[in-house]
Amino acid sequence: MRRAALLIILATLAIPASPAAAASPLSVKPQQIKFGSKAVGTTTFKKVTVTNTTGEDVLVAMTGGLPDDFGWGPVDIDRDRCVFSGGEILAPGASCEAFVRFSPTQFFAGLRQTGTLEVTAIDPATLAVVQTTVVTITGAGR
Repeated sequence: MRRAALLIILATLAIPASPAAAASPLSVKPQQIKFGSKAVGTTTFKKVTVTNTTGEDVLVAMTGGLPDDFGWGPVDIDRDRCVFSGGEILAPGASCEAFVRFSPTQFFAGLRQTGTLEVTAIDPATLAVVQTTVVTITGAGR
């Protein structure tokens, strides 16, 4: 009986506890940008803010797959280097911002356009990707 009890205790200790949800290293807000319907020839800007929520440095890189009527880049070219090739190291609690622009043209008028920005968190020591967040962007010209 003691042997059975010992085996049950050992088996219980060997079974891993249910994994807690791993904390995301980055807060990305918003994760969806809806420009709605805008007049052809107008330009509208919105921001995406990325914040390092860990206690460690994180390498942050953004890439975009946006149709022609959209554009994106740094809000502050000197400060928001995460939008450039190679990304930027964000210290704990630090943020980086990108703008997203929608300038509908006559060519795409009446069509809903969709694009994405991918925000990637990379461990600077190992260069392993630890998180990718996709920001969906939509808009239509009228």
